[in-house]
Amino acid sequence: MPSITVILEGDGAFEDWKERETFHLGNNAPAIRIAALPHGMSSGLPAVCIGIDLDDADEHERNRKLADSIRAIPLEYLPADERMQIIRSLEARRVVMAETSMRLFFATARAFRARYGDVDLQD
Repeated sequence: MPSITVILEGDGAFEDWKERETFHLGNNAPAIRIAALPHGMSSGLPAVCIGIDLDDADEHERNRKLADSIRAIPLEYLPADERMQIIRSLEARRVVMAETSMRLFFATARAFRARYGDVDLQD
């Protein structure tokens, strides 16, 4: 399982990633899922799984329309195997799933609470 790096002052925390392909989830993106896995660790202790669907609804709709346009290209201009490869890549739903121990997940939350206090959910 990957480790967690806790950065309490996050401004500029991702500068070393600025040259990488970045997915910004829009307002129509599915909710980020965080699930408890009661016996997720090989030791039998609980783990936490975080799942992020990288395709928001707006992007998925754009890709669907683009795939439909590619289907309309005559075969003499785009061979069927190449056409299907492009269409499959456009229609693929991409997700990221990461697991960590519940102990490490809670330690991260304690570090944020120690720095920022209890955050009222009403704000």
